[in-house]
Amino acid sequence: YISCLSYSDKSLIIEWYRDGKITKENLFSLYPDLYYYLGKTIASAEETWVLDYMDKYKNAKVKNSYSDEVRNYILTKNQNYVEHFKWTNKFSTTRTILSTRSDIQCYLWIDGLGVDWVPFISQIVKEHESEGYYLNEVYVATAKLPTKTDINKVDIQSLSGGLFEKAGDLDEIAHTCRSYPKFIIDDLETIRKVIHKFLIEHPGVKIAIVSDHGISYLSQLVPGYNLKGYKSNHYGRVAETTVQRKMSIVLDDKYEVVKMPDNKTISLCALKHESLMAKIPEGMGCHGGCTPEEQLVPVMIISPEKNVATWRVSLKSYEINEASPVVVYEIVGLDSTHTPFIEYNNKNYALSANGCVFTSERLPLVKDVTRVILRIGTWEKEDTFVIKMAVEEDDLFDF
Repeated sequence: YISCLSYSDKSLIIEWYRDGKITKENLFSLYPDLYYYLGKTIASAEETWVLDYMDKYKNAKVKNSYSDEVRNYILTKNQNYVEHFKWTNKFSTTRTILSTRSDIQCYLWIDGLGVDWVPFISQIVKEHESEGYYLNEVYVATAKLPTKTDINKVDIQSLSGGLFEKAGDLDEIAHTCRSYPKFIIDDLETIRKVIHKFLIEHPGVKIAIVSDHGISYLSQLVPGYNLKGYKSNHYGRVAETTVQRKMSIVLDDKYEVVKMPDNKTISLCALKHESLMAKIPEGMGCHGGCTPEEQLVPVMIISPEKNVATWRVSLKSYEINEASPVVVYEIVGLDSTHTPFIEYNNKNYALSANGCVFTSERLPLVKDVTRVILRIGTWEKEDTFVIKMAVEEDDLFDF
């Protein structure tokens, strides 16, 4: 019998999930907040793979294990600074996304809030819908490198002329060593309290939840590179040197080189989870580097009224064959701020646009999987199609 009221109960449930004794579905009744945190990440994102990555990251974080799925993503997307630039360059900053918005009436800045928190916050807002709070828009933005507060807070503060509320500082508590799974339990409680309190205190207004950077809890699970001749910053997620020593820096797949605004400092930002200096202490979160959970932040717009979709969608490919395994939609009235994508067989796939016609990437068709979900922000539409498999010919020599 589990009450989920005490720390011991919650800790035991997390350990059971880690050890495979219970499933994610069991968490719905045993530890609902953890269940919602591990939910599918849904947001407008220029690179749809980051949504799947966040789901893999959350699972690895909760299990306190550096999974092969996370490792493969990092070795591919952050293989070197060129590959890293390819995907980060497609994302806008929070300031760019919100700079033209005149409808936002108040801002909540949660320091250290990454995209991994989107499903949990979505659930908390949903619990307040009867009171007139609706999560209508969710975007993925990028923080500037190094992914530190002092680098990114200027953009956050400029959005409201400094008239913002900062609460639920995940950054500050992340820099203390908390034994597993305490950091999971603590942060879930912190975010729930902060969101609930802020909503209750700001009725009838349009709210934007923003952040300066995210936090990673996976660097504590891997060794550090122990680079020599640099000054450690943020526990080695950033290695610093002077501009005068720039010529001595050897380009490496371990980091990205960034010249700081003071024109005196050069920062080397860790591309992968291995920190550039010593290993991150056990139980400590970190930031400053280039992993998606550190660099990508959510922009969540909560309104007093539920948005009505301004677009019209129709599926054009009711039959799909192996030769051309793509889904085609006609989407009329979609503005440039939204990036539609589809989910098929629990994976996300991007759509390319040609006017009002949107065509998916090639899908790895599965014979019995005929359901596809189109997602535009928090809006979704489910359709089914018929799979036309290749004709199987009889073996003429099979006597």
